[in-house]
Amino acid sequence: MWRKQDEPKAPANPIETSPSQQVASPAPVTPAVAAVAPIVPVAPVSAVRLAPIAPTTAGHIAKGLIVKGEITGRDDLLIEGEVHGQIRMADGRVTIGPGGRVVACIEAREIVLRGKVKGDLRATENVHIGNTGSLIGDAVTPRIAIDEGAELRGNLDTTRAGDRQAARAASAAGSATSNPHPSNPNNPVETRPVSRPAVQTKESVPGA
Repeated sequence: MWRKQDEPKAPANPIETSPSQQVASPAPVTPAVAAVAPIVPVAPVSAVRLAPIAPTTAGHIAKGLIVKGEITGRDDLLIEGEVHGQIRMADGRVTIGPGGRVVACIEAREIVLRGKVKGDLRATENVHIGNTGSLIGDAVTPRIAIDEGAELRGNLDTTRAGDRQAARAASAAGSATSNPHPSNPNNPVETRPVSRPAVQTKESVPGA
């Protein structure tokens, strides 16, 4: 005989889970993305312009160089070598280093001597002779500073240029006053003999 299969019965007491017993499903994990700096385009090497090198305004005679002749200009000059001749830097400063050797007359706005100079110094502002400096010659300047240990053999004139010109003009005027008729070879002065009265002696006087 055919029998109908029995249907499964539900459990009488189903197990109920409390909210605390429920397992929370894990939150979706988002992978971290590292921040990438923006790429800056680099100019090609040929397009990069280098700043021009600014030329130095001071002249330099390096150690081991020997210059013979006349040096003229308006900028500063540093001498660490050897110079023979004449130096004229009207608006500049001439500096002779400790190893510099100069046999010349120097004319400049300012002269700083730390080496050896054989010649005259003429500065319109000041002269500074350091403790290693040596000067054999005259110095003409309104102001001068000489450090202890420096060597100076010559005359020193600290009269200002304007005062020197005034003194020269006064001297010339005095010489002209003392000699109002200077001798001129082109215009010789006419001289005349001076007649003197005859002097009678006892022998020539009658009845003496």
